[in-house]
Amino acid sequence: MKKTTTGLFLDTAFAAALFIKVFSAGFSYFCVLDDYVQYGCYPLYDNLSRVYFGIGTASNRPLAAFFDPAVWGAFFPNMVFALLILCALLFLSAKLFDRCFTMCGIAVTPFFYAVYLLLPLGFEGTYWISASSRIVVGLFFTALTVYLLITYIKERKAWQLLLYAVCSLASFGFYESVTVLSGLVQGLIILKFTFDEKQYKRLWLLAIPALCTAAVLVYYKLAAHIGALGSRAAEFSVTHIGARLGELFSQFGYIFTAGLYRTTAAGFLDGLKILMQNGVFGIVISILILCVSVLCAYAGGKYKLFAEAKLCVPLGLLLIVLPLLPNILVPDVWLTYRSIVVCLPGFCVLFAPLLALAFQNRCAKTAALFLLTSVFLVGCVNEVHTYKAVSELDGQIVNEVLQHLDDEVLAGKKETVLVLSQEVITPQTSFYKDHVKSVFYADWAVTGAVRACARNIKIKTITPVYSLENVDTEGKQVLYMDEFYHVTEETNE
Repeated sequence: MKKTTTGLFLDTAFAAALFIKVFSAGFSYFCVLDDYVQYGCYPLYDNLSRVYFGIGTASNRPLAAFFDPAVWGAFFPNMVFALLILCALLFLSAKLFDRCFTMCGIAVTPFFYAVYLLLPLGFEGTYWISASSRIVVGLFFTALTVYLLITYIKERKAWQLLLYAVCSLASFGFYESVTVLSGLVQGLIILKFTFDEKQYKRLWLLAIPALCTAAVLVYYKLAAHIGALGSRAAEFSVTHIGARLGELFSQFGYIFTAGLYRTTAAGFLDGLKILMQNGVFGIVISILILCVSVLCAYAGGKYKLFAEAKLCVPLGLLLIVLPLLPNILVPDVWLTYRSIVVCLPGFCVLFAPLLALAFQNRCAKTAALFLLTSVFLVGCVNEVHTYKAVSELDGQIVNEVLQHLDDEVLAGKKETVLVLSQEVITPQTSFYKDHVKSVFYADWAVTGAVRACARNIKIKTITPVYSLENVDTEGKQVLYMDEFYHVTEETNE
């Protein structure tokens, strides 16, 4: 009873921390970039087969592609409810992963929760719905798959085997790195329990992740040329693997040095400034962060940590490195902050022996958990306010663009050129690739945002440029944006 109560206390504390993490700027979700296209535009099509097979979203991450207009798009523009569901799935995946780790002899429960749920570096992959709808949902199915696998091995019930097989296949349909993680963990779990208990007949279970892998590979091969997006899957190549591998580790190193510093340390300082500048609301959020950090530390301090280095070090390295390898199969290696969320369980496994050794003392453990939770949450305050600033500025400019679009543009009879006086940018702690970028950096993004806000899929391409030099404007509406982000139909020059 005492153990159950302690577990419930810890769950409640970290669930509250997760809620504060995503809603420290109010009970809202702030759309950016692909959100407008995937959830604002795709559901506008009368026939979703045009999205899946005409545009070609079905050629990549098939289950994620299906969910975009059919599930998550149903919430637009009230995406905050989609975010709530994804937060619940993230928390459930943490619970399932933790239980699986414990059953395998690795127990770092409170530190795993803190890193997996709250690390600011992983904010992009767990908040931005365009990313979290792939990563978080995929991780949930992976965790559920592994949990069902272990329970089947222990209890041998047919329904567990059936659900395990179904969830295994589902976990392969959202995100390539999650696909690798899922297959890898399943294989390792099967081998561990087979050889630990000398039940070699269990090796047949390896056929399930193997068949799922084969099914996904065949699907990608067959779907490689579906629609406009099909070429993305068709670009997989094993040439220049060495150079790409070097680039992968270079980007990985940058993310876990400069990226980690900017989102966590510098993000913490900027988060404090934001809290101090937000009056009563900032004070309320500060008090909530302080209280929930105390609760997480107090509840987590009661947990005993244990792990074996000979198991955790090689396993952790495998879980960190192998899920990233799909990135080297495409011509341009593109590792982002969201990419590393899939690696977080591996990092917790890798450092489990060190944590177990360093925090045997309850006071030290409690202090460390308080520090981690509070720093991470304040860093996430900075992240969510960055999304808020970018989303609100984009929304302001998009509304001005909409006010100036003529009837022919709204009817889908001609395109638009938007002449920018400067890059649309908001101050933020960490500029890295497409981390919280404005929609006005690319034609597909601004077009998607305008279509979504107008609820009009007929609007043709809106192209942002900095100069009309070498730009064909014949038959197109030309709009101008000044240095104050105001849009007009005439230039001020």
